Amino acid sequence: MAAMVADWGASGAVALGSLVVAVWAGWSAHRSAQEAKRANAQAMYHERRAVFDAFLDLSMHMQCKGQAPDLDVVRLFYRHQHTAVFCLDEALAKELKDYYDAAFKLADFSRVKRGLPRLPKEESECHDRVKAMSQPLVEKLKKAVPVK
Repeated sequence: MAAMVADWGASGAVALGSLVVAVWAGWSAHRSAQEAKRANAQAMYHERRAVFDAFLDLSMHMQCKGQAPDLDVVRLFYRHQHTAVFCLDEALAKELKDYYDAAFKLADFSRVKRGLPRLPKEESECHDRVKAMSQPLVEKLKKAVPVK
């Protein structure tokens, strides 16, 4: 082997060195790509988890407050329902938006009409929709945000 390398001369040694550097660069690039994919997956998980946690908070508030939720608490989910479009599938993001819209209408009505008056038809439908959508959405979000 040493005799073969001695016969190559300077250009052969440079070529061999270049090959070694090229292989190392390829391996390094592959490893960097794998790390980037892992980091992206982790970032997406954290975004999904933030939407999931915010929905659980909103859902719990809606269950506790019934037909008189606090508008300020409902507003906290506004940012997350927009983030859902980017990190969850389109159908689930639309369901979350519908849930938020119904919860917001209900909270807005309860802000205007203090106490627990009989809900008008539209607000009553929002209240029923929020109650009906809560548990199925929790289950869908659990599937979309696997526990790590």
